[in-house]
Amino acid sequence: MAISFFIKRDRLKRGIFHADLWGKQLEKHNRLARENFEDIKWKPLEPVKPSYFFIPHDIKMWKDYEKGWPIQEIFIQNSIGIVTTRDNLTVHMSKDELMETVREFASLDAERAREKHQLRDDVRD
Repeated sequence: MAISFFIKRDRLKRGIFHADLWGKQLEKHNRLARENFEDIKWKPLEPVKPSYFFIPHDIKMWKDYEKGWPIQEIFIQNSIGIVTTRDNLTVHMSKDELMETVREFASLDAERAREKHQLRDDVRD
């Protein structure tokens, strides 16, 4: 688990600091609850333009990274991805529940199925 803090308190050194905690989740939470903030080995960070990384980052590699293609050029068309609008009809907790819905749906005429499952009109996409 990586943690970063922006510190602005009077009694603490101001700045941006980072630490890594390794282990199982419960162990990490227990460590954070048990230790003093000042006892954790924090590394100071100095985020720089354009990305302002809040993790340790080798900025020397940035020139090589910038030689790559911008993601806007790779994926020219924007998309919101998959949109589900009929989850009550299509998503079930078990195979048996799903099969019951499929059998029932197949037995209904289109208008009765729309009414029973509160389905809107079909759309092109």
